[in-house]
Amino acid sequence: MEENFKKHITIDDLSFISEKYSFQSKTNGANVWHSEQGDGLGIFFFNLKPDLPKDITNLDLLEKFYQEQLLKVNGKVVEVDHVELDSCKAIKLIIKLPQDPSGLTYLISFTLPYKDFSFVIKAQCEEYGMTGIKEALLVDRYLGKGGKIEDLQKINFDSLEYDTEFPEHPIERARKIGKDIIEKIKVSDKIKASTPFN
Repeated sequence: MEENFKKHITIDDLSFISEKYSFQSKTNGANVWHSEQGDGLGIFFFNLKPDLPKDITNLDLLEKFYQEQLLKVNGKVVEVDHVELDSCKAIKLIIKLPQDPSGLTYLISFTLPYKDFSFVIKAQCEEYGMTGIKEALLVDRYLGKGGKIEDLQKINFDSLEYDTEFPEHPIERARKIGKDIIEKIKVSDKIKASTPFN
């Protein structure tokens, strides 16, 4: 923590400015916005060593790590990757969680891990209205092309190829927010000078 104390890292060392998002609230550990569709986006600061696998360069290890955490809530990892936020290395994660009584909530997050602290930029996109329409249409299309019912698991409902066809689906909304985060996040020089996680 000594390095963090000397540099006085705070929530304000990560900034996000976009006309497409309305600022909602600020606390010591989080800043929150809403998208034009009403999805929540937050920047969260954690003043402690990240709880991550030692080798965060291994995507298979990261996916296994996140999936194990999601088992108790019946969630699933959709995507995990390495990206850069303002020239800083980050972990991109998309997960999906079941809603009660129906539908899915998608969360996209970017983790900036350092030796003694981390930032997480996260957005939550819920499925609203009549749920399951996308999945039903894709199943009908698959079967109409001669696909078999026992092979429905071959359909990747979260594939990028369907995003433009279903722009209101939460996975597409999450990906759009993710693009905005990558383009608009600014990282302070204090963060950039800090010791990386590994």
